[in-house]
Formats: sequence, C-alpha cells, structure tokens
Amino acid sequence: MTAADDFVFASGISDDEQTAEAIAEVIEALRDRLGEGAVDFVAIFATPHHRGSMDLIAERVQAELSPRIALGATAGGVLGSGFELESRPGLTMLAGRMPGAELRSFCHHDFDWPTVKDDPAALREALLGIEAPPSDADEQTRAVLMFADPFTTPMVKLMPALNAALPGIPIIGGMASAAVEPGDNRLIYNDNVFDQGAVGLAISGPVQVDCIVSQGCRPIGDPGLITKAHKNLIQEIGRKPALAAVEAVASEADESERELLQHGVFVGRVINEYKDHFGRGDFLIRNIIGADRNSGFIAISDFVRVGQTVQFHVRDTHTAEEDLRLLLQTQLLHDPAAGVLMCTCNGRGQNMFDKPNAESTIVREALGEVPIAGFFAAGEIGPIGTDNFVHGFTAALAIFRPAPGDIQS
Repeated sequence: MTAADDFVFASGISDDEQTAEAIAEVIEALRDRLGEGAVDFVAIFATPHHRGSMDLIAERVQAELSPRIALGATAGGVLGSGFELESRPGLTMLAGRMPGAELRSFCHHDFDWPTVKDDPAALREALLGIEAPPSDADEQTRAVLMFADPFTTPMVKLMPALNAALPGIPIIGGMASAAVEPGDNRLIYNDNVFDQGAVGLAISGPVQVDCIVSQGCRPIGDPGLITKAHKNLIQEIGRKPALAAVEAVASEADESERELLQHGVFVGRVINEYKDHFGRGDFLIRNIIGADRNSGFIAISDFVRVGQTVQFHVRDTHTAEEDLRLLLQTQLLHDPAAGVLMCTCNGRGQNMFDKPNAESTIVREALGEVPIAGFFAAGEIGPIGTDNFVHGFTAALAIFRPAPGDIQS
C-alpha cells in the first residue's frame, strides 16, 4: 500500500442549533469516511449560535479525533459537503490524514510581534522553527493556513512581514466573521479557545497544496500608469486626475457595463509589471473607498506608488461564477483532489449568486464529490503572484492531494 492510499480527507456539516448534537452529527460524518484512529489535522468553523460552546467543540474534537493539530474560527456562515449555511446555525469540519506530512502549528502567543515584525528571520523561526528557507525541496513548506480575528490582528502590517519571512509560500485562510465588536469572535487552537489574535499551520512534506484565489472581477477600459500618488490616494493616472480616468471609462462603457458600474467600480493593481499584456488574474483587486471631485483624487483600500499599472474592474454574478470555474478547470491537470478548504467572502454566497449552495456546487461540479469545508470570512487570505494578501469579495481555496510520485511508505 502506498502513502497516497492512506491520504484521505473527510468533511461534515450540521445545522443543529444544539451544539452537542451538531458535534455528534459532524464527527459521525467524518468517521464514516476516515474510520477509527487519529487524524493529522482538523479545521473547525462554527456560526455565532455555537460561540458559547467553542470550548466544548474543541474538547470533543480532541477526545473523538485525537488530531495532531486542530484549528478553527467562528463565522457568520459556514459551508461543507455541498451545503452553505448562512444566517442560521452551522458547524462544519474538514479532517485529513496526510502520511509523512510535517505539520507545525502556531498562534499569536508564539511570537513577540514588536520584535519580529521587522525581522524576517525571527518571524520565520517563530512560525516554522527555522531561520532560513530549506534548500531541500522535500523539506520546503507547501502552504500555510491561517485564521485571524480582524479586530486584534494587524493584517496591514502582518501580511508584508509574512511575505518577507516566507517568500513564495502561499498562505490561505480568512478572518473570523462572527462579531461586530472586539471580543466576540472565537479561535480554536488545539484544545485552547481564544477571543483574539491568529492561529495557523505550516504544511511540508509529501503533500501538494494548490491555492486558488477567485476575485470575481473583469477589467474594463485600458490599463493606465499611476503618475502621482500618496499612501492610499491615487492622484493621477496617465498625468490626468484619477477621477477623470474613472469618468472616461464610464463614458466609453456599453449599456451592460454602465449598469455594473452603478453597483461599484474597483481598482486592479498589476502584480507583475514585467508582463507585456495583462488579463484577469494579473491584478490585485481593491475597493474604491472615496473620491474628491475638487482634487480629482480617488482613495482605495491599499497603498499605491507612482509607476504602478492599474485598471478599473467591475464585478457581477456571471463573472464571479465564470472566474471560479475557469480557475478550477486547471485542477483537472492534476490527480484527483483529496480535500478542499474554502474561505469565501461573507458578501458572496446568496448575496452575490442569489441561490443557495452556489460556490460549493461549482467546486463539486469541477472536482467531483470531494470533501469540502470552510466559512464565510470578513476578509480572505490568499496569494496573487508570489505574495499573499487580504482580499474582499473573494473566494480562496486550498486543495489538498498527495504529492506527485508519492512512494511506498
């Protein structure tokens, strides 16, 4: 028997409002596929209905599944096994066995943020236990999973620090979304439950983790060069006021594009400036959060600098569905997926697709009846190019399978 034969994932979901019953239902679904014995990893996501019982959930997971690592978060909605539970009780889990995998968990208690934020080697050692990236490809980190509380985690500073400490390593995850004020989210870290901070897991060894980030936007108009900027203000594009560039795109748009523009226009910032042509997937999408008609400046939800290429984008249901399907099609070039972790925006779901279970259905239509679990996040973490970012209105997926050519164990 090969290690690949033992590489197996399972998912379960329950809409029972009673936490004890929901736990039992989910764990039974996991055991039906996994059988008895310990598992390597469990991801746990629960709606606010179970917030007061997260200690019980963590305790039962340890007792029933004996995972090497368990991580989790509360969320406004959860998804699993082809179902998406929004605005109602929900508990979902993804569990997996990954023979030979090296797993290293971390939480905010593991490092002193003021000390490591400007020291990539110190941050890398705190997260991975190594000061320098390994030279042996078999030892390299395949991916990092991370879940964080948006009220207490400085993501604007943390993501650049992580990119510097973990160059080229994809980070997939999301921000807990079950709270409207600090202290109301919950994070599970093995048998601990926190109301702040971040938890995560680094995966290395004979595991393939493919990351998909579907931003669900399409470009409109032509790319332009930022010629004047300050922090998150785009002042000029092509030596003309940025707001004038928005108005020019609107004036040249066709009727269907104008209708989409009424629902919002986004700025896409090119990630790789060395490409000759830019298309969907080459841009990091950011919201326009303000504009000043007198100055012609626009403000976006990111920092920009002179010399960057930008293009305006629109988002609609058709584009979001098409984008996710196209990205999933690339997975057909690989061996069948064993499991999927999905973090999608709490502004997507039925709000965007106007039907239940839309994204879970798309994933399963593309990948088959693969175990899937995840949650609706208040910000999704995932890579564009070689760097990782916090996104909005995005679906971020980690797709697990044995490494190609996995040998006999």
